[in-house]
Amino acid sequence: MLVPEGFEVSPDQVTSAGRTVCELADDLRSVRSTWDGATRDGGRACGMDITEKAYTSMQDAWFDEIGVHIAILEQACEALRASAQGYAGTDQRGAARLGGGGGRE
Repeated sequence: MLVPEGFEVSPDQVTSAGRTVCELADDLRSVRSTWDGATRDGGRACGMDITEKAYTSMQDAWFDEIGVHIAILEQACEALRASAQGYAGTDQRGAARLGGGGGRE
């Protein structure tokens, strides 16, 4: 059985992936805010109390659901940032112990 010699992680690639996830969270938050402002009173368009209540209930449920996705993306964003920093720090410490300048060439 062949055992892999190791693996390589590029802190720059992890940082880039983290930025993408962070940007997605920001975009989703912006869309949710714009959508909420534009449609908050949409239930009144039909002029019936029962329709307004149903619409508002649906609107609130979707708003909350999108909030869950934003929270998950924010957690992933922070985890990727921390991972990139951890890998970069490990690279720098390893290079310093081996007499190098640290970081990737």
